Amino acid sequence: MTEMARKTISLPPEIERAVYELRKTDEFCKCSYSEILRIMIKRGLQAQGAALVAPPAEPGKAV
Repeated sequence: MTEMARKTISLPPEIERAVYELRKTDEFCKCSYSEILRIMIKRGLQAQGAALVAPPAEPGKAV
């Protein structure tokens, strides 16, 4: 499993409801709540033109 930093954020109720509604769609029905948030954050960053840089590979591990 990928090592990821844990973060805590507060979400307004309308965003929480929207994520639960997304889970009912074919695209997101198999995704966890956290995975949907990660996808949405990535898409938002890409929409803003932010470069998503992959973290450096650990020595000895294949990419």
